[in-house]
Amino acid sequence: MSKLKKGCVPNIRNVVHCVPGVMEVVEIEWPKASRSKKHDHGRSHGFTRVLEGDVYVAEKGVYTIYHPGDTFTENPDTVHAVGSVYGAKTLHFYSPPITGTMTVFPDEEDDDVSRDS
Repeated sequence: MSKLKKGCVPNIRNVVHCVPGVMEVVEIEWPKASRSKKHDHGRSHGFTRVLEGDVYVAEKGVYTIYHPGDTFTENPDTVHAVGSVYGAKTLHFYSPPITGTMTVFPDEEDDDVSRDS
């Protein structure tokens, strides 16, 4: 497991459905104090729904908090980090599948959460 900054723990990612080359559905459990690394979405368009708890999305220096039932989208040029302070569960729909196509940025780039840094 790679070293994570700020004492955060990784999320638990589970692909629940996939049509190769077309789409995938991913459920992510966000343990308390978890946070993704800064990443893009490859060629994928995404739609995310918060199922349980609250998540935050950090993009271009702006933090947005989403609650159960809230949704947000990701485009191929979206670069962000996602996390949860108290724990959460989210459901992600990606087309085409994001697995293997996204870029995860080095730790030193995490703080800014902006492609233009």
